[in-house]
Amino acid sequence: MDIEFAVLCDAATVRDGLLHVLGAPITRIYRRILPAPLGISLAALFAFDAEDHGQLREFEIAVSSPTKLIQKGVGVVTVGPRPDKAEANELKIYSPFVASFVTTQSPEWGEHTVEVAVDGGEHSKSNKFWLLPLEDQILPGGIELAP
Repeated sequence: MDIEFAVLCDAATVRDGLLHVLGAPITRIYRRILPAPLGISLAALFAFDAEDHGQLREFEIAVSSPTKLIQKGVGVVTVGPRPDKAEANELKIYSPFVASFVTTQSPEWGEHTVEVAVDGGEHSKSNKFWLLPLEDQILPGGIELAP
């Protein structure tokens, strides 16, 4: 099992085996006060090789602020048996995955990390973003935020 990609976005869904991603990649989030809801999702694509078929695989997702772990979750996935007509190394299966951190609260400003790891960290993808005060937001030419 490997992680083909993992990206932070505004929203994502899986329907009919397809991954639908809106507003990615997120690198900065602006909020008025702390603690602040992150309001983001993680869209990922897991890849399974022939040796993964019929095996139980574990994955872990961790969200960290600059000084602490905010949220952590562990999941397991099993890939069914390989189709009879496929050669041993011929078939790679992709499985989309979405995790929501819309209501997850962060207690501090600064660089945050969302990390996805599979099989005890053998493979991992890390996404970094900045949580910043709203007044630090840089807007294009002459646009000002209403109070």
